[in-house]
Amino acid sequence: MKPLIIKASSLNLVHTPERCFVAENYGSSDGRVSIAVAIVKPGVTTVAHHLEGIEEIYIITKVAVL
Repeated sequence: MKPLIIKASSLNLVHTPERCFVAENYGSSDGRVSIAVAIVKPGVTTVAHHLEGIEEIYIITKVAVL
């Protein structure tokens, strides 16, 4: 597989019903893999959700102390 580089400046952030902003970096053609950036503003609690048949893994890169 050839490496794919996606620059953050090309991401399209979308506000979701879960009260965060999401930009998908990569989505496989079979729908089984999605890599995305999610931004949650300080003080916001996201809405609980469940995606059937998809395992979600979160990597927290920055935590704001309120």
